[in-house]
Amino acid sequence: MRACTRRGFRIVRVTAERLPGRTDDAARVLLRLEGTEDPSRPASGLFLDDGVPGV
Repeated sequence: MRACTRRGFRIVRVTAERLPGRTDDAARVLLRLEGTEDPSRPASGLFLDDGVPGV
């Protein structure tokens, strides 16, 4: 979320759900953002985080 807000996006909605069949803390998180910047920038920045397996 910080990666998004640092780049000028406003978080409008957050939805989180546990991944089916998993017993660990893995979850799918959906962020709905508003902003005028290029949306690929925050997405590409998330790939650099070891805790994010996919975007």
